[in-house]
Amino acid sequence: MKKRLIVVLVLLGVAVMVQYVFRDIELGDALLREALEHMPGVVMENLEFEREVSGDLWQVSIFRAERRAGVVTLTSVDVSREPVSSGDDQRWRVFGDYGVYSEAGESGDLFRPRGVLEFDGRPIDFSGPRLSYARVEGEASLSFPDGILLSGDDISISADAARVDRSGVIFFDRGGVLRWTTQTKE
Repeated sequence: MKKRLIVVLVLLGVAVMVQYVFRDIELGDALLREALEHMPGVVMENLEFEREVSGDLWQVSIFRAERRAGVVTLTSVDVSREPVSSGDDQRWRVFGDYGVYSEAGESGDLFRPRGVLEFDGRPIDFSGPRLSYARVEGEASLSFPDGILLSGDDISISADAARVDRSGVIFFDRGGVLRWTTQTKE
């Protein structure tokens, strides 16, 4: 049960992180947004964001962001979450080689996402070919449509696809494989 909670928390953290990254990239100021929409393209490099949300410190680093015709392409994405005053001790970090976000469709993909969640000092690694984000009827959703691997010291879960609902529950719609080992005391 504790391991399932860890997996759920990892994916929920990724969901929140993606939403804040995209919100920052969208450049909320209407005047600036209007000016950018009429420009042929915008390229920004070495972007760093830091924001405290609900007692957690979120840090985002993006090597390159390019916006053209309503599509934002990101290169070398690094996001981390550190608890400041939220009352938990969960830390996590996710990396992605590159990502693509469509402003019109309010959707995006982070390719080759991999990361680590640390809970009670125990790391859980995760990786997959693609992490997808979409906003459907105003609700954010996350999925690993091409598969996911979660692994820790004594457990691993692999699945061909997974999705995360709003509450952070992970669904393995096409099934998956759970492997664990038990350590005996000598």
